[in-house]
Amino acid sequence: MLRPMTQGDLPSVAKLFCERLPASPLSQMGAAFVHDFLAGFIACPLGLADVEHDGQRVLGFAIASTDSAASFAWLRANRWAELEKHRAAAVTDRARGFWQLLESGAHYHPQQLPEVAAELLFVAVHWDKEGTRLAAGLVRRMLVELRDAGVVQVKVFIGLHNSPPQNMLWALGFERREAFVQDGRELVGYVYYNLAQAPFLA
Repeated sequence: MLRPMTQGDLPSVAKLFCERLPASPLSQMGAAFVHDFLAGFIACPLGLADVEHDGQRVLGFAIASTDSAASFAWLRANRWAELEKHRAAAVTDRARGFWQLLESGAHYHPQQLPEVAAELLFVAVHWDKEGTRLAAGLVRRMLVELRDAGVVQVKVFIGLHNSPPQNMLWALGFERREAFVQDGRELVGYVYYNLAQAPFLA
């Protein structure tokens, strides 16, 4: 069942997040930090989060924001006490870079596509759901929610050499933008420019 993420989902989502997105600076700070970060994100009025749940376990999740930069600023202003206790977990270069931006209230990619506020931030599915259409279904559901929230354009950043999600975004109608390097990781941006006219969202 595809439904909104709840507080009760967070332990499973945090575990799956760290397993499936190990290159993320959030994962490098550990499951406890991911749990508290996502708890704040659910509480943020700009955040959107869904899970696919089969009644026994979380099979996948998608997390987005109608304004990602404002969401990070909201977390800094409203959830800092919960997040600051994890400061010592920022031991890798990538995690430290993320922490410095979080501490300042800045977005993780502050220089990339600032003209597009909304962002599809994280999507992951369980290992045994790879090769199915679950990830695409999660993305479509999130795009519908973004559109219904009044979003017209949405961006997403992907590892430059991670071909499967890039192929999925291309098939959905996202347009590739510039590649860049941040904290030693090569990334590339994609943008959907008009959700109001997306044929698969009709």
